[in-house]
Amino acid sequence: MSATLSPTLIPPNIPVWSIYNYTCVPAIGGGNMTMNLNWTDRSTGEESYRVYRDEQLIATLIPNSTSYVDIVFLANGMTVNYSVQAFNKDWQASTSMITNGCQ
Repeated sequence: MSATLSPTLIPPNIPVWSIYNYTCVPAIGGGNMTMNLNWTDRSTGEESYRVYRDEQLIATLIPNSTSYVDIVFLANGMTVNYSVQAFNKDWQASTSMITNGCQ
């Protein structure tokens, strides 16, 4: 009787922020923030990348993506959190969370 070998799943390298920056344009009651997110694609075999704002999925990007631009209105005193996740059907790996707001 022979044993069947199943492939070992190798966890991905976590994507890391390479640079991110934002601008705010004042608006009544807050500001319109343009967030430029850039990360290093360290994963192999990802199906795509997911971008989250405040833990809500806002975009699904093609494999090997390394940037995304988001525009959001922020009320005075509010902040927003972003993270990026490389994923496929067997695993996911996320960046650390970044938090910014319009002052």
